This record gives sequence, C-alpha cells and structure tokens, in this order.
Amino acid sequence: MEIHARFTATLVLCVIVMVSGSLWAQDESELAKKTQNPVADLISVPLQSNFNFGTGSKEKMVYVLNVQPVIPIGLTDDWNVITRIVTPMMVRVE
Repeated sequence: MEIHARFTATLVLCVIVMVSGSLWAQDESELAKKTQNPVADLISVPLQSNFNFGTGSKEKMVYVLNVQPVIPIGLTDDWNVITRIVTPMMVRVE
C-alpha cells in the first residue's frame, strides 16, 4: 500500500504541475471562454473519490480514486481529438 500511495501522489503532482504551467500562460478572458467550451484545447484532470463499504466476501471497505484526464490533441486549427481515460486506483482498507 505504501508504494501505491507514493505512485498515486507522484502521478497527481505531475498532472497538477503540467496543467498549472499551461494555465499560467493563458489570458484570463481566453481561459474563461475555454472553460465554458467542452471541446476547447484545455487539459483537465477531474478526480472522483469513492468509498465502498461491505465489499467482497470479507465485508471490507474499498477506496477507489478515479483519475479522469481529458487531453485534447490538435490536428489542425479547426480539429481536435479529445482523449478521455478513466484510470481507477483501488485500495482495500483492512
């Protein structure tokens, strides 16, 4: 569990640094417009945290953190490919 926690913390920190670096270079009004546009070339990393109680044959608690990065890739000035990957990270609490 120690290695998993370190990996998760490192992954989240790297994503935050990448996203925050690109946001600092943006104009505030341009950024406000992009946040309202679902197909804009803006990287976002939503995190969904779930606690599941009474799971499995031993009725243990399971913690699931879903990391859901949305990364647009610009093909041309008019076209973006938007990738969305959901990566669950699970920890069973003893």
